[in-house]
Amino acid sequence: MSPSPRLVLPRRGFSLVEVLLVLLITVFGFLGILTLQIRSVQAVSDARDIMVATTLAGHFLETVKIEALQWQNDTTLGPNQNHFLYLPNADGGWHTGYPDAGGGTGVVPRDGNANQPGGTPYVVNALDTGVLSEFAGQVPRFCVFYRLTPLLADTVLRLEARVLFRRSDGVWGANYNQCDADDVVAMVRDRSNVVTVSAMSTVGMNLAGQ
Repeated sequence: MSPSPRLVLPRRGFSLVEVLLVLLITVFGFLGILTLQIRSVQAVSDARDIMVATTLAGHFLETVKIEALQWQNDTTLGPNQNHFLYLPNADGGWHTGYPDAGGGTGVVPRDGNANQPGGTPYVVNALDTGVLSEFAGQVPRFCVFYRLTPLLADTVLRLEARVLFRRSDGVWGANYNQCDADDVVAMVRDRSNVVTVSAMSTVGMNLAGQ
């Protein structure tokens, strides 16, 4: 007795449409992962820049406070002494921080151009050296601005510091490169491209030094 014939179905492969659909889904999946990685890197970069800017703002406040230690009266040791870099600018307007170095770019601490009483040059300390490393190259990564406003006549000043830098996904305008104090308001308002870190303190006459 001969075996009955079996029905053999033809093997069916994947159609071109199915292959393209799988490739499309795979591509979109990889794009999603890539976008997530890019945003993660940007978030880490922004967090680091905020930390550096916060440190720089605090460093600037302390720099002005150190200067104020020599403000002991309003005659021979007043706030307008020739060797003072910041206290004489207590006019309520914005000024560029660290203006004595780097061509007024606002991002370089004292480099010895200004002298202490007796002609002794200011020395760049360890923290200044670290700050300097953040500003290598022609285009500044950070801009430092400050404002000194009298609170109590001839005794107490309000000190505000602002450190501005470009967002990782923002555009740094060419006019920002010089860190001009005239541009500080426009830079602060440019929130889609510029991040602002602010710090505030008070500076007073060193009554203990009298």
